[in-house]
Amino acid sequence: MSAKTARVALRRKRVVMLSAEQEYELLQSWLLDGDYDARAELVRQFRPLAARIAAGVAAQSGGDMIDDLRQEAMTALIETLDKYRLEKKTRFGVYARMHIEHACRRYTMDQAGPTRVATNLQDKKLFFGFRKMRETIERESGEPLTDEGRAKIARDLGVSLDAIKRMEPRIARADLSVESIMTGPDDDSEAAPRHHDALTDKGPSPEEICADQIDQSRIRQALGEALAELDPIAYRVVYDRRLAETKKSYAVIGEELGREMQTPKSRKQVQQIEAEALGKLRDHLTEMGFVGADVAMVF
Repeated sequence: MSAKTARVALRRKRVVMLSAEQEYELLQSWLLDGDYDARAELVRQFRPLAARIAAGVAAQSGGDMIDDLRQEAMTALIETLDKYRLEKKTRFGVYARMHIEHACRRYTMDQAGPTRVATNLQDKKLFFGFRKMRETIERESGEPLTDEGRAKIARDLGVSLDAIKRMEPRIARADLSVESIMTGPDDDSEAAPRHHDALTDKGPSPEEICADQIDQSRIRQALGEALAELDPIAYRVVYDRRLAETKKSYAVIGEELGREMQTPKSRKQVQQIEAEALGKLRDHLTEMGFVGADVAMVF
């Protein structure tokens, strides 16, 4: 049967198991010819395998990571398709199972906060084996794990009793889903706050901040053009009142104008000059398209 015929058969709504010949032809079409239809059929065929492995690892590790593990399993499946070599004697399903399970267990170890210290093979074996054996003993006895049960687990796993006691508190705390309710386990109201609500930043988004900064920059540029068109006295008043590092009072500006420009101004006159100058700046911003821009806020 050709790869194309195999793909047509696999599209039917019934379960079709690939023969070794069909599987090889699809792999050959993808790896040698870059046939994405063949790749899609292989992913479709082995998707249930990836889902079963993800579910099994999730059941062993506890917590609420099944969706993440399914994604990890599918990613590992696709990566395995790219890494597989046609000269291998192993069926692709066997090869893929090993890599998918490794990816799921590695993800579990990386994401489970209390177990991130378990990085070597012995700790990984202890983590997964201890959880499963503890559940079996507690289910059979109907009681919490005792020292006798811990000693039995240590013997079966080939580790010391101290290692068991060190690992037990690390897996005692269950994973917390961000979708869980904050107020309590008995409150199942749809309106009840969730843990992810506390993670949400209520401030402006980065896009809004960036847009605001761009607007401010454009307004400042337009103001620079408008300031250049003011007469010298108006520019001096605006500068001393709005732009100088040390702001000056109306009275001080009036006195300085009298000394430097021989045009003394009273406090009210300086205040009026400032108001007229700011009005001209606002009109310029409006003409430039900045409707409602507050010159005082920009300064």
